[in-house]
Amino acid sequence: MSAQPRIRGGERALFAEAILDNLTSGVMTAGVETRVTFANRKALQLLGLEAERTLGSFAGDLFGASAAPRQALLTTGAGADQQVEFEFRRGGAGPLSLGMTVIHAASAPPQMRYLILFRDVSERLRTRSEMGRLERLSALGGMVAGFAHEVRNPLAGIQALTETLLGELAPEDPHREYASRILVLLARVEGFVRASLEFGQPRPPDRRPHSAASLVARAVEAVEGAAAAGTAGLRIAVEGPVPDVLVDGGQITDSLLALLENALESTGTADRVAVRISAPADPVLDDVGHAVQIDVVDNGPGIPEGLIGRIFDPFFTTKPKEIGLGLSIAQTLIRENGGRLFARSTPGVETVFSVLLPEVRS
Repeated sequence: MSAQPRIRGGERALFAEAILDNLTSGVMTAGVETRVTFANRKALQLLGLEAERTLGSFAGDLFGASAAPRQALLTTGAGADQQVEFEFRRGGAGPLSLGMTVIHAASAPPQMRYLILFRDVSERLRTRSEMGRLERLSALGGMVAGFAHEVRNPLAGIQALTETLLGELAPEDPHREYASRILVLLARVEGFVRASLEFGQPRPPDRRPHSAASLVARAVEAVEGAAAAGTAGLRIAVEGPVPDVLVDGGQITDSLLALLENALESTGTADRVAVRISAPADPVLDDVGHAVQIDVVDNGPGIPEGLIGRIFDPFFTTKPKEIGLGLSIAQTLIRENGGRLFARSTPGVETVFSVLLPEVRS
């Protein structure tokens, strides 16, 4: 007796499935009741499922708590298609953003009535979000720079007048204390104005070849005297051969200095801070191209999940004596140099600030 044909259409279906199994997008087919009749390897990988559990299940139930896939399957009429995007969580893994297309093929065999295509669009959505954020920051930076320019001239005049007054007062005059306090407060305002201008209107970078290790060494040297914790015990590791980077040395050193100061302040001791320098085969962000990566790692208390998305926002800070521009300026300067700065944190485990810098092209 000859073998019975498979439920999904015999040899022709087997050939189609072999092709679909090698696609980089998730592909599923479902019958008239939206029960899954086929799922390729990428679909199983994205959903974190096994074929035995997937086949015969209602397709809409395989995408977690999101109602979007179920709604798309219910509302896509015969001969039509529909696209949706939604968040999908797999057990203990982080969330994925999935983009899905549901095609209701009225003329297909009953067991292949629905074609469901989906893929991970997390990076595209992150890029879109980042571009929107950069546009908002650019507008805010222009406003901040304009404000700082307006404040700078009268501030300099007030400082000059106060210094003149202080010089004219007799040493025993009690008003000297008031004038001295005014100068201290004006110095704080002047620091805010200077930081605002650096954030809103940074000078164009003078990009030249530099060794990433030398930039890190200069930042460590600069932080040594400023950080209360000192730098004894701070670990620097260079992983494999690393090409030079094409950046403004001063701007990148200042940015790394801000990251190191944050890490040392967070841990209180340098032996809980490390710097890793590497040349990843596949840069984390495509638009950087070939890049060198510098990670500033600490195992301090970490950044709560609710705050990690705000740490680069201007004027956001959890420190009462800070103005909240340090990380914003660092991100701006690195971006002006063709690089990227981003962070991830697992509270109680580690926090990593990663700097991607463009390598020198031969």
